[in-house]
Amino acid sequence: MVALLAIVIISSIFGICRDAYAQSKAAAAKSHPAGKQKDEYHRPEPTAPFTPQIPSSNRLRPDKVFLEQADSIIKPAVAGTDRQIVKGNVRFRQMGTWMYCDSAWYFPEQNSLDAFGNVRMEQGDTLFVYADKLFYDGTSRFARLHCGPSEREVRIINRNVSLTTDSLDYDLAAELAWYSRGGVLRDEVNTLTSVYGQYSPATKDAEFFHNVVLVGEQNDFRLTTDTLYYNTATHIARIETPTVITTTEDEILTSDGYYNTTSGVAELLSRSIVSHTDSLNRTTTLEGDSIVYDPETRISRAFQFRGPGKNGKPVVITDTARKAVLIGGYGYYNDMTREAMATIYPLMMEYSRGDTLFLRADTILTRLLPRPQPAPQLPDSIAALAAMTQAASTGIEAEGAEAIGEIAGIAEERHAEEQNSEESPEESETPLTAVAIPTEPVRIEPDSTASTQPTDSMWHYAKAWPRARFFRTDIQGVADTIVFTEIDSLLRLKRRPVAWNEERQVRGDTIIVHLNDSTADWAHIPGHARMMEHVEEDFYNQLHADKMMMWFADGTLRRLEAEGSVETIMLPQESDSTFNRLVYAESSTLSIDMADGQLERLKMWPEVSGTVTPLFLVKRENQRMLPGAVWLDAIRPRREWYGGRLRWADDLGEVPEELELYFSRPDEK
Repeated sequence: MVALLAIVIISSIFGICRDAYAQSKAAAAKSHPAGKQKDEYHRPEPTAPFTPQIPSSNRLRPDKVFLEQADSIIKPAVAGTDRQIVKGNVRFRQMGTWMYCDSAWYFPEQNSLDAFGNVRMEQGDTLFVYADKLFYDGTSRFARLHCGPSEREVRIINRNVSLTTDSLDYDLAAELAWYSRGGVLRDEVNTLTSVYGQYSPATKDAEFFHNVVLVGEQNDFRLTTDTLYYNTATHIARIETPTVITTTEDEILTSDGYYNTTSGVAELLSRSIVSHTDSLNRTTTLEGDSIVYDPETRISRAFQFRGPGKNGKPVVITDTARKAVLIGGYGYYNDMTREAMATIYPLMMEYSRGDTLFLRADTILTRLLPRPQPAPQLPDSIAALAAMTQAASTGIEAEGAEAIGEIAGIAEERHAEEQNSEESPEESETPLTAVAIPTEPVRIEPDSTASTQPTDSMWHYAKAWPRARFFRTDIQGVADTIVFTEIDSLLRLKRRPVAWNEERQVRGDTIIVHLNDSTADWAHIPGHARMMEHVEEDFYNQLHADKMMMWFADGTLRRLEAEGSVETIMLPQESDSTFNRLVYAESSTLSIDMADGQLERLKMWPEVSGTVTPLFLVKRENQRMLPGAVWLDAIRPRREWYGGRLRWADDLGEVPEELELYFSRPDEK
């Protein structure tokens, strides 16, 4: 009975439940039509990214890396590790540095992370780093970045500066990034590549080593070296190893100095060479212990190291086209005007001819000047050539004076005095031989395009002053000012000039010497001419005249002409090669012909007066010498052998005491 009652009760309960389920199912069918029913027990999708929260932590702690955001986070059940795997829009932070990636392994207790895919680091709004992989230690604040599928290069972007490589180490604490397998640094003006390099975003300083190449993107130049220090803010490169800088027109060889890549100015602090090449491929080089090079003005200045402990070498300016070398303690070269100057014991060597011309003075200046087009037609005879070149002297000297006036650093007062006394009245007078000459001086007009458009129609001008002296094998001389003009091959000696040929000495107000390819072929003394020739002991052949002209053959006197107030003392050689008589003669004109160094013919006209004195009766000094005659062999320039090498007697360029005394005396009238 009891069992039956229990069955009835259970059946009733199941019936009630069945009816309730049927009613609920019918209601569900009304609200959800067939085929669109929703599983009420399926896990709902997230409505926002997962954001870890540590409300009580200081987010600006310098010793802690915080995970700020990720779409998912998984902590594998691996004993002994605190690794967390985070994915999707991952973002980390340490102080002001933010790190982004697609996924990462995060080690909270070790304060480090390994980031993968589209890695980006940001520091403020100025520094950005891009990579495919990042391994970061938050305690030392050290990052190691690599390229990969998402980023083919590791890049640092710091405002206008970018550093690109395949792998990069970045010390955030020291604010220093470096690479060791090749990289490229670019700023707004330059591109720099090297095997190893490092860059500081804070100081803008960069250092590069091995196969360093710096290329100017705005200024067309290329710098190659092994070690270079560079600042991306100043764009100045510091050079400490052998370096070559090549521009469109110039080349610089140096091993120490600074190069401003924006202005192109170079300050070279070791023995360096600057080479200038024009459109005709003619090269002029400037070599010195230190050089300041300015491409805008086209002016380079070079200096010799001087002082205790400095093994200084002279400045050397070489014009390969004109075969001239200019050396000194200080040198200046203007590539725009093709102008060079040297001071501090300067020496010029002009070797375009068979015999080298050596020239010394306190200051030496050279310049290329435009040749007149067409060139003046010169007469065929030697005498006519002398006449025309003398007439052209005014124009040539005026152009040379203009060239000198543009030189910086020349004493203006001394220069003005020299210009005022440059021309003497005697130079404008008619030369000895009567020939047809221009009535107006030949004027050499400057060509304003010559410096920028060089041509072969250029001629070499050189001036040495004061206390100048020159040396050639066949002729030597001294004067306060010496001028050489290539256009007419003339060497002009001004103020107290003296010249020597073999045993002869000539003086005058001015001496003009014509140089051909191998030797001097004539000399002209337009005023106050004096000549002496040593014969034996203290006897000299002497000749004084208002004007004098001499012609040479193979360095030996061949003919001489003198005109105006001619006075002579001669010791004619007897047939037995002895000297027994002293002849004194006066006349208006004299001519001498020589053969093999011996007197062949002497002619004096129109009237001759004089005396002949046996040599044994000549006792008094005034019988042996003409008034004002003096033998100046002590100041004659020489080159001698010293210790197995040939050098000047004044090897360092000092003025000998005798020469100093000679120029300190007042000019002779």
